[in-house]
Amino acid sequence: MNRKAKPTPSDIAAAERLRLLWDAKKAQSKAAGTSFTQESAGAEMGGITQGAVSQYLAGAIPLGYGATLKFARFLDVAPSEIRPDLDALPRELEPEDDFEDVQASTQGVALGAGVAPDEYAEAHSLKFKRSSLRRKGLRPGALEIYYGSGDSMEPRIKDGDAILVDRGDTRLVDDRIYFIRFDGHFFVKRLQVHSEFTFIVSDNRDDPQWRKPILVKEGDDFEIIGRVRWIGSWED
Repeated sequence: MNRKAKPTPSDIAAAERLRLLWDAKKAQSKAAGTSFTQESAGAEMGGITQGAVSQYLAGAIPLGYGATLKFARFLDVAPSEIRPDLDALPRELEPEDDFEDVQASTQGVALGAGVAPDEYAEAHSLKFKRSSLRRKGLRPGALEIYYGSGDSMEPRIKDGDAILVDRGDTRLVDDRIYFIRFDGHFFVKRLQVHSEFTFIVSDNRDDPQWRKPILVKEGDDFEIIGRVRWIGSWED
């Protein structure tokens, strides 16, 4: 997009949304006692000058596709929160090899017998294409990778499979796979909803411990930590 072009109503609306998100992050940083300046933010976004950051926030420079992606990654929001019309913008600035690092814990998560929380776990990272995460509406800051342990979720999840968990999505949706805490242990299980009742289900009904669904009762130590979105392939 030509930087000298006059901002359209959509550009102005995008700048207003950007300022609201910017101010929210600035307030969070202030509460946490961390520094937050236009200069430091521009450097973190790949060398955008302080002056350019100021003009983007003021709506003096229209937010193109590439700038929107950079601000979205920095603010840890979906690009559509800044520009709902993102798909209509020219994409020449989008790198084909633009990948996001997602932290991966070497601590396994149980598919069968429970895994108690450790005091610490070593971690590395896996790379996902930012365009893929964006299409799925996923924010990198909410994502973590774990590795399955056991066979109770076969054939969908096998022992050792990498599992992408979105900790930002704890909505209970029938027949989806979740990372949960139950009775003080971590599991990856399918949750099914029947009327007002929630059941923990294993895909492998030959596992003696999980042959029958388990009803989650009021007062149980139960928490949805996040929804599983990828196990070598995308989950709906």
